[in-house]
Amino acid sequence: MVDWRGGESIAVTTTMRPGWLPPTASEWLVRRTNTTLALDELILPTEDGIEIATALRAAPPPHALDWTLSVPGGIHSPRRELDGSITFASASSARYRISAPIAVDNRGQRIPITGRLKGNTFEIEADWSSAEFPVLVDPSLERISWERVDSAPARTRQGYAAAQDAQGQVVLFGGHQAGQLSSETLVLQNGGGWLIATPSQRPSRRHGHAMAYHAITGETVLHGGFGELPNGSFGMLNDTWSWSGTDWTLVSTSGPTARFHHAMASVPGGDTMLFGGLDGSGQLMGDTWRWNGSNWQLAHSGGAGAPPKRQLTAMMSFTDINPGNPELGVILFGGAGSTGNLADTWVWTGTAWVSLAGGPPARSSHSMTFDINNGDGILLHGGRGNTGELNDTWAFQAGAWSRKTDLRGPLPTSGHALVELDAWGAMIIAEGDSSSDELQVWAYGINGAWFPFASGGTQPTPRAMHAAAAGDNGDTLIFGLS
Repeated sequence: MVDWRGGESIAVTTTMRPGWLPPTASEWLVRRTNTTLALDELILPTEDGIEIATALRAAPPPHALDWTLSVPGGIHSPRRELDGSITFASASSARYRISAPIAVDNRGQRIPITGRLKGNTFEIEADWSSAEFPVLVDPSLERISWERVDSAPARTRQGYAAAQDAQGQVVLFGGHQAGQLSSETLVLQNGGGWLIATPSQRPSRRHGHAMAYHAITGETVLHGGFGELPNGSFGMLNDTWSWSGTDWTLVSTSGPTARFHHAMASVPGGDTMLFGGLDGSGQLMGDTWRWNGSNWQLAHSGGAGAPPKRQLTAMMSFTDINPGNPELGVILFGGAGSTGNLADTWVWTGTAWVSLAGGPPARSSHSMTFDINNGDGILLHGGRGNTGELNDTWAFQAGAWSRKTDLRGPLPTSGHALVELDAWGAMIIAEGDSSSDELQVWAYGINGAWFPFASGGTQPTPRAMHAAAAGDNGDTLIFGLS
């Protein structure tokens, strides 16, 4: 069903058959004229079925070329790819694709046009100033192709971090599986396939490190973890690395002391924050640091007026937290403290920590990210509770937590990565250790439900305690243990 914002709905049924069968009726043309919007809606038969196009007699007003995509059962949320096409995932290992829209003016010249996906609304935007009308616009919504996608690798992984990079990739680095550390860097590409990155230099093999995107420099920052030291022995690390999208660079060996199981978060339009962790002597940390792109600065030494010392917590920036200074809002929830799992919520306002009441049950090794599909603010998923691993999903919005009611989704898990992917319009979760001993990759759709996401290409080997990060072009990068 394609719902035209002009007020009419056109039901389009596409039947996939081996070979082409000609239409039973003779060639026909349906023209629907809308005098208010100065456009004609055209439906024409072709060898492949039908074509739906719009003839513009003048530049359209905003939202005149919006379509609502109704997704049938078994087909999950649409996402926009880098080439402008729209893809849908099915519960099986198949993906359906709608081609990018095109526009041609009265001189036969192509008009640069962009199709944007906001939830389940497909919007067409263009600069009509140089066009000679009438202009024919083909949204390509009636043409659907499908492709098979291989499933994601099995087995568990844990201890990785998630962050964005300047190339629009989701970066996954490090981790371990069966006691083996790794230093490989992997990219989950926008199209869904895995790619092994080949940087000229890279951090040493490690797990339990933290990563976050630095908005000012456009680089992904990695800090610490437990892994291989410069002398070849193993221990806690305090080095800081940046990922440019193609290579790693060692940028600092000072600042926060050596630690692992700490949390990092990118502040929109600003710096990167770090909190807590566990040091080499087994002591919990409670200090707060800021990375300005070249140096670490101590923002709070901990103690009174700060979250209690902890490890295995989750931290996420959120612009709605501090309306007076939205660039500095960061939320922290839970983690493992000196007496067990915690259930407290804290907000960093830019100069101080503020405690908030309420929240999900106590847990550690959980993960948080944005919900860019449903307007639910920050999503929190899973972790290890007081009685075992969890698979519940919570949303933080307008200063309060709420439980999501959807019961489908990943198995109970902890030590996983939850990542925002702009190009996909969905959340991707790479599960950590679980009772199933399988790696799960899921997306959070526009209807507030989880569905399995299948990725093809080169598959990463099973790993745990690795790091992952999401980038501007929708790819995912992985580094670490195997």
